[in-house]
Amino acid sequence: MRTFLCARPLPGTLRLLGTLVFALVAGSTSSTWAQEDYVLDLSEEVGVVSEQAEVQAILDFPDGTLDVGGWSFGVCHDDSSSIIEIVEVVNGADLASLNPDFATGQIIEGSGWTIGVIISFVGLNVLTPGADRELHVATYDLLEEGTATLEFCSNVGGTSVQVVVSEPDASPIPADLETGSIEVGTLPPFQLNLSEGGTIAQGEIGEIDVTLDNTEPVQAFSFGVAHDGEVLSLLDIVTATALDDRNNGDGPDFFEVDTDPVVGVGGTVTCIVTLTANTLADFDTIPIGTDQTLVTLEYEPNPSTENGSSTELAFVDGLGEPPVPVVMTVNNDSETPVTMGTTVTVDGEPTVNVIFFRGDADGDSDADLLDAVFILGWLFGDNVLECEGAADLDDNGVAGLPDPLYLLEAIFLAGEPVPE
Repeated sequence: MRTFLCARPLPGTLRLLGTLVFALVAGSTSSTWAQEDYVLDLSEEVGVVSEQAEVQAILDFPDGTLDVGGWSFGVCHDDSSSIIEIVEVVNGADLASLNPDFATGQIIEGSGWTIGVIISFVGLNVLTPGADRELHVATYDLLEEGTATLEFCSNVGGTSVQVVVSEPDASPIPADLETGSIEVGTLPPFQLNLSEGGTIAQGEIGEIDVTLDNTEPVQAFSFGVAHDGEVLSLLDIVTATALDDRNNGDGPDFFEVDTDPVVGVGGTVTCIVTLTANTLADFDTIPIGTDQTLVTLEYEPNPSTENGSSTELAFVDGLGEPPVPVVMTVNNDSETPVTMGTTVTVDGEPTVNVIFFRGDADGDSDADLLDAVFILGWLFGDNVLECEGAADLDDNGVAGLPDPLYLLEAIFLAGEPVPE
């Protein structure tokens, strides 16, 4: 059993000191309330074995209800002690912002945790009505596969605590209690992922990475990624770090892509890391790892695609002729990976590429003495400059007095040439 405490020095006169008996720290009487406007809720989380999950203890109470001055409760997972174990409990965002006068609790290994809070002993600070008020965040170790149920309780491994929400003067407020859960799974041995799609504007090129999570070395792989051809066009598929580093930096021995397959819309990749080697030790593989970037797919919106149009990008079997499967080669056997796709949305103003003749400030298609005079007339006279880029002779991003001098030196003094 471990105890944690967060408290500030107490005021000299504590108007609510006597109300501590309402058991914000611990109590032997459980409280069961009828459903009201106050809801204590535990979040539902997912994770994988050997990692951690954070569960939120949340209070919902709508506008028009009373402010909250404190609470106490226990959270049990007795029936799931072999699946999860409580590690730490900290103040949630909404409570931490109030800097409570008193917050204490216990971690009971194998059972759960308790908490007791008084926001302000003199009623100067309260939790006001709102949705999803984050009271506490509990961190759990995920031990084995299964589903752990979390519930508010008044007895945690033999430690009693009242389940109660309080007004600032310590009067109890009825609350409804909602259970939470942690679903614990195991990592698939092989998983292909598409990075987050987001948005691509007209005239821009968007990049989507294909990453690999693998628990065994991979000798070869192939896959297809499909998209809606009415929304996007696939421009190219290029190798990334996980492949570029193979064979002492020479990359894979066999790498073939098809961005316009005969069958289906999308792109295909086929890769064999090492084809032949002098010894078994010379055969390279993609090593065990997570988030290893295999390739990058480059897309652009079709000219007719309207803003707001979306397409799913998904791994599929059967693109191309012959059809390309989604498969991994591991220890000379075929393995089917788990796959995760993404969504791309076309949105944003088109990118405008302006082409101009640097030095042709007067627009007569030549860069000569007249242009230097024109720029001076623009700087100090009434000349109207249509394209400031054309007057930026030194290509520093700003058109100014040095630019006509730069042009004159280039023409008459064999100075630096005008940049394109």
